[in-house]
Amino acid sequence: SGYSSTMVNVGELTNKGVELLLTGAPIRTENFGWNVSFNMSYNKSEVVSLVDPENDEERFNIGLSRARHAWVTHIEGKPFGQITGSVFLRDANGDLALDANGLPQVDEEAGTVAFGTGVHPFNAGLQNSFRYKDLTLSFLLDMRDGAVGHSGTNAQLYRRGVHKNTLIGRENGLGVIPASDIREYYEKIYNDIAEEFIYDAGFVKLREITLGYNVPSDLLSKTFISKANVSFVARNLWLIHSKVDNIDPESSYNASNAQGLDFFAMPQTTSFGFNVNLTF
Repeated sequence: SGYSSTMVNVGELTNKGVELLLTGAPIRTENFGWNVSFNMSYNKSEVVSLVDPENDEERFNIGLSRARHAWVTHIEGKPFGQITGSVFLRDANGDLALDANGLPQVDEEAGTVAFGTGVHPFNAGLQNSFRYKDLTLSFLLDMRDGAVGHSGTNAQLYRRGVHKNTLIGRENGLGVIPASDIREYYEKIYNDIAEEFIYDAGFVKLREITLGYNVPSDLLSKTFISKANVSFVARNLWLIHSKVDNIDPESSYNASNAQGLDFFAMPQTTSFGFNVNLTF
């Protein structure tokens, strides 16, 4: 036919959720005002049916971590975009089960485990705006929760011995690490075990601050300008809360269907701007 491939729809996905917006003005006087708004959304997705056209299975991978031991996978009955990979083999006490060389092992019986979705089901924003005479100050908090991620960045830091966790055993000798070679121990984790680099991707950020000034109308009375406002705006200023080391939890090298995989992605850029708004 002349075609080497074609795109087909191989699944059904449902999304059910709620969105809420609350606004209020706790203080409102002639010279001072305080407005606050809170918006949130929660979306529950589910892969209802899915068939891998090649393997006739009820799951298929759509993204591979560049550390090459974790995937983004669609799985029937689970939320969209599961982060999947291998886990440590553990003994009855929950401790790592090591091989004859003192190296950690993959739990082959567990197989490829789904750690959770890479897409946050919960998103929220809290904005406060304060006015004192002609001055205004507002700030926005951005909150997201419910997703996990896989950090290829931290995996590479393990591999190269520059992550703080790889300091274990260096000062006190190899007795802390059962393996005969510390480098071999951490390379084994890098190469084979995704579990070590799975993290809670929830975060709280100070997303934006705006400081503005409304030019008094009497200063504009002899001009062709009826209103004027100048403001300073700063964005992505502070990562207030995060449970992952070394990286921005928003970091991802894929913004499409394979969200949740990080590999030396750049953090969100902090920006500063100055705005002038004129009304004629």
